[in-house]
Amino acid sequence: MPEAKSSDHGTDSMKEAASERALSFVESGMILGLGTGSTVEIFLSKLADALRNRFLADLWCVATSKRTEKEALRLGVPLTDLDDRGVDLCIDGADCVTFDLTLVKGYGGALLREKIVAESAREFIVIVDESKLVEKAGGRNFPIPVEIEPFGFIWTMKRLFETCGKPVLRRDDQRNEPFLTDGGHFIVDVVTEDAIDPERFETLVKKIPGVIESGIFREMAHLALVGTPSGVREIRRQES
Repeated sequence: MPEAKSSDHGTDSMKEAASERALSFVESGMILGLGTGSTVEIFLSKLADALRNRFLADLWCVATSKRTEKEALRLGVPLTDLDDRGVDLCIDGADCVTFDLTLVKGYGGALLREKIVAESAREFIVIVDESKLVEKAGGRNFPIPVEIEPFGFIWTMKRLFETCGKPVLRRDDQRNEPFLTDGGHFIVDVVTEDAIDPERFETLVKKIPGVIESGIFREMAHLALVGTPSGVREIRRQES
């Protein structure tokens, strides 16, 4: 289930607004984590403009996918590798966001690297349009991506079916073969009948050999910037 590209002007304008607000959190000298997807590409374009016009300087970025890396290089945004410093700030999109800032990610196929970079960040900001804001994660309309090892993938999918929901192997339709992540793994989109308990889902999935990572991002995002027709709504995680 690769990320769908929206052609709706209203949705695009909401993504633009959220991306513009996210840029205000970026400071010169930062190491910045860059997620993957159409919303991040809007943000990346704005970041490139800020660097070109010298509103920002001495900035290095860590890309979470080859797609983001290619776009950053095209725009002249400087890139570096993730090291033991982590990143100061990570900016990424999401496929759905709940009001407690549980995220579902991975429709764009980069969930493992996105989670590594997000976990390393001192602050993680997610940018979305209001269509991505949901009461609960899961259900038939919101499959949960799970990245798995290709070896024995049929067995791994059987265990996912027995434990979590109906796993659908994502395919690369252009090549007529399973979709491969940048790390050479498969992705299965797990369809559940109803909304899930994210903590329980994550616990069950991680017990299955062959599972590398899930698209559930719990207690990671600090702030969601939600583009709406009337402006940008900010939702902060309530620290326990």
